[in-house]
Amino acid sequence: MVDTLLNNEGIALHNKLRERHGCGPLSYDSSLARSAQLWAEELATTKCMRHSDMATYGENLAYRCIEGRGPFGADEATKSWYDQGSIHDFGEGFTYETGYFSQLVWRDSKLVGFGRATSSDGTASYIVAHYSPKGNIRGRFQENVPYASRPITHCSCVQTPKFRWFCLIWRLLIERPLICLLRVAVVTRLSHRFSRRRCECSVALVTMLDHQFANSIFFPPL
Repeated sequence: MVDTLLNNEGIALHNKLRERHGCGPLSYDSSLARSAQLWAEELATTKCMRHSDMATYGENLAYRCIEGRGPFGADEATKSWYDQGSIHDFGEGFTYETGYFSQLVWRDSKLVGFGRATSSDGTASYIVAHYSPKGNIRGRFQENVPYASRPITHCSCVQTPKFRWFCLIWRLLIERPLICLLRVAVVTRLSHRFSRRRCECSVALVTMLDHQFANSIFFPPL
């Protein structure tokens, strides 16, 4: 069942963030919302983060443990995707570390739909967003992922070509080693839970952890 409140919440924040980059607003699409909901339910059933066969639409995924915490909302998922922009290199094309960010602000995307589901044991919640037309098309990043009108993070050179080398040094010598340590710690902690379900998605899990934990910890929220 499509969650109207979830979709309204997600679209409102998406459009606010897209406006920072001079990108037009997204509109709700019921077909995308249904497909996103179905895939969120699949993720909740298998408890395994992986992308669907997304040949015709773009797809962003988010996951959070909900034990002892409030509901997982579309605004929180959207913020985690947008936080990837703090390490996005606007002079390059697609990267796995910032693919959710670039899809979120992709100028040519016009429609979106959200879905959310919770695992049967009530410990994890999954949010999926589907976009059309799909983003992250090679060779089209420059015109579709523009700079923001103000820096995404405290490090303004992430958003401007000037002094970009400073941020690159910071990322290579300080930020990345810390993120790697975090990944090892979190994967070790969660590995037993995922192995009980015989989930064959360790690569997807590590990628998901990169997206969901690393950026939100080392950069301030919106």
